Parts: sequence; structure tokens; C-alpha cells
Amino acid sequence: MRRKMCYAGCVCMDCEAQRKQDHIYYKQRRKSSKEFRSAKQQQAARYGITVDEILAMESEQRNLCAICKKPETSRGNNQMVKSLSVDHCHETGKVRGLLCNNCNRAIGLLGDDVDTLLNAIEYLRNGGVKH
Repeated sequence: MRRKMCYAGCVCMDCEAQRKQDHIYYKQRRKSSKEFRSAKQQQAARYGITVDEILAMESEQRNLCAICKKPETSRGNNQMVKSLSVDHCHETGKVRGLLCNNCNRAIGLLGDDVDTLLNAIEYLRNGGVKH
């Protein structure tokens, strides 16, 4: 049974013991799984598309973000560069394209709201608020 940790960065003996136990559990679970799914397989399943569709989008976008036109630079826990994120409409679930972590988070934090994004563009173009 999983115990509640004091807080995320806690280093008390109970929390450290729980972290070790969790690490061992997930490591064993991953090894014992008959079929470990790749990141692309997980993305495809999450968004109701196929791995081939993701590969086709990567090829079409030349492995560049659909917004900033740059390659992904964010690294995962294993220090490997992450794959581009599958961007989708939160209302319809429709996949829109592949985005780098920064662009995906930016539009998500702005609520996928076109008016807010346009206001942000105008703000940047005008050099911010004039005092």
C-alpha cells in the first residue's frame, strides 16, 4: 500500500523508503509487461491515431514544430531529446499537428484561446505596455 509523502521534495526516511519502493515496483512492472509500448505507440493510443500517422506527420513537418519551425530540444528523464508532442483540440479531440514542448505548453497555458493568443502577439509587437 502506497503511503502519502510529506511533500514532493521531502527527504525524510519514510518518503525516501516510499520512493525506493515505487522505483522498484515500476521497474519490475515495466520488465514484466509482455509488450512494452514505445512513446509513439503510447501517443498514438492516447489520441486515437496510428504510429504510421505520427510518422507521416513527422515527415511532413520535417521533424520540426508546426509553430516555431524548430526541432524539439526538451529532454526527458533519461536525458534523451523528447519526441514532438501531438497537439489536439481539447473540445473535439481532433489532432492538429506536432509541436515542441515549449509551443505546446504555451498554447495550453493560454487555454487554446485564439483571442488571447492574438492579444499576446499584439502585446509583443507593441513592445509591451507603455507607461
